[in-house]
Order: sequence, then C-alpha cells, then structure tokens
Amino acid sequence: HVPLVGANQPEIGFTRAELTKFESNLDGSAPALYRQAELYFASMDALKKGTATPGFKKVADDLGNFASGGLDGLIAVETR
Repeated sequence: HVPLVGANQPEIGFTRAELTKFESNLDGSAPALYRQAELYFASMDALKKGTATPGFKKVADDLGNFASGGLDGLIAVETR
C-alpha cells in the first residue's frame, strides 16, 4: 500500500506523510488500533482537491486489501 501512496503522491498533493505502528496502551495492554497514517496538506483546499483525485481513489480502494478491521478517517487542523 505504501508504494501505491508514494506513486500517487504528486497527484494527491500531500506534502508529508507519517506512519505509526502502535505497540501498547499506556498501561501496557494491547492497543485498540494497529497503525496510523497521517498525510499533511498545505491547506484545507489542497486536501479537498487531493482527495477528489483518481490517485486518491486508487489508494482508498486498496485499503480493503489489508485493513481487515476497518479504518477511521479523520481530518484535523493543526493548532498552536
């Protein structure tokens, strides 16, 4: 999946990606979530444009091939 995301990055237009694998909750128990992928865009307009592209559709359509537990898709705005 990561190569597919990378191959479509120019069309999607994200500026940075961060990938995380969760190891445990703070108490040491098994985490409820397995992985997290964060894609950064220059603006909300850039995100809207990028997620409307055929390249993003290819990436989204591939999620079912490995995300057997489903996924949560969230949009966040960085605050300082």
